[in-house]
Amino acid sequence: MAATYYISKDEALITVRIDEQIDLRAMLVTTNNLLNDADYDPALALLLDLRGMQLNRDAGQEGFSEFNEVIVSQFGNGRRASSAVVIDPDLEANLCAAIYKLCCAVKSTELFDDYDLALKWLFKRELGLAQAGNVSQA
Repeated sequence: MAATYYISKDEALITVRIDEQIDLRAMLVTTNNLLNDADYDPALALLLDLRGMQLNRDAGQEGFSEFNEVIVSQFGNGRRASSAVVIDPDLEANLCAAIYKLCCAVKSTELFDDYDLALKWLFKRELGLAQAGNVSQA
């Protein structure tokens, strides 16, 4: 399967991995499956690992506007935790630009080309936000 996700409430982390050829329709199905999963919690940090992803352009741009709408509106607006997106540094420039644009449209989302740095940023950010929340509630 080209796209998989794992929800770990113990680690307060959702991991989504796309590491082979995929089209927009399949990415939309995975996104909807995640949003409809009983364990999905928008307060969990998200690590989206796109290293190795190849967008299947043979499928055309069908579903592009629907995919963007779901990511920005339904998914992005409902997020209450940070998201880190990791891409391959050799990713095609047009696809990299499209991913960057989506990252900019979704609050508290950053784009990385280094997996370890993305994970470090994500956990430091979430820990910092949690500590700041605890201080302000005291």
